[in-house]
Amino acid sequence: MIEIREANLNDLQELIECRLELLVEARESGSERNCEALKSRLEAYFTENLGKEFFAYVGTHEGKIVGTSGLNIVKKTPTFSNLSGLEGYIMNMYVKKDFRGHGVATNLIKKLLELLKERDIKRVRLLATERGSHVYSKLGFKKYRDGMVMDL
Repeated sequence: MIEIREANLNDLQELIECRLELLVEARESGSERNCEALKSRLEAYFTENLGKEFFAYVGTHEGKIVGTSGLNIVKKTPTFSNLSGLEGYIMNMYVKKDFRGHGVATNLIKKLLELLKERDIKRVRLLATERGSHVYSKLGFKKYRDGMVMDL
């Protein structure tokens, strides 16, 4: 059974490893030559921002992390439909290969959406891979420019 829980600094190394795996799978250029530098930057970023402007949930199976999610809360210029200007930006969605297709990503996203609703944040955006876009569509995200968006 997969359990979903909020990530904490004890998960730091696994958050970093999952982020690196995600970038390699996405074939981001420079992944080989900048790996150590990126690890160092990710460690600093997560240490400074986890639970503040960056929130993360993890899916675990038998105590091991099998999926990660991330949410940045950003402040934009207020509009008529978004007076606070706050928006969520989902990132770092990654599920280990053996656990894909078992609802891990869906349940991680649902936790992020709950967090946004608790904070009265009305809009969330993300960039999706072709492989992952169906998960977001099923939850109500709509294609928007080069990504996907949901009004809460």
